[in-house]
Amino acid sequence: MGIAAPIASALRLNLPIVLVCALLPDIIDKGLWALGMGPSRYVAHTLLFLFLVSLVFFLWKRSYGLSAFLGLASHLLLDQLDGGTSVPWLYPFISYSFPEHEVAPGRFFSNLFAALEYNFTPSNLIKELVWIIAVSVFALLAQRLFLRFKKRDRKAEQVVTTREPPRRGKS
Repeated sequence: MGIAAPIASALRLNLPIVLVCALLPDIIDKGLWALGMGPSRYVAHTLLFLFLVSLVFFLWKRSYGLSAFLGLASHLLLDQLDGGTSVPWLYPFISYSFPEHEVAPGRFFSNLFAALEYNFTPSNLIKELVWIIAVSVFALLAQRLFLRFKKRDRKAEQVVTTREPPRRGKS
């Protein structure tokens, strides 16, 4: 979510869709994990899920599809880079072995609190903060550069449209 938000802002995409889709893989897979129905990165951490959700939003409105894609793709890429368990990119087409976590089926709240305690450590939060700052600076610079070129192009168009066409003399 931290990387997707400034990029979405710079590209002028639908920010609420980007943010919801950036959280969606964890909402689904961590919920299934807390219910004892699979590992913490499972069904929603796949390319198939990314393309299906993006397609649904794309069919609704093209910019919504791009927003959904950005949110989901940024989530999966950051999960792959975090050094933990890998993302099952091609599941269900390729079988993946997932590390076993101690999950007690039917103990939703205790499983949920264990997941929160595991994921929200100071080192994880600092790592996320560094990523957010780096990408925000990059997105801000990209947005300013984009706006500068856009302003320059508008001025060039105004100069071209305000010139009078050459007059032809009587022959």
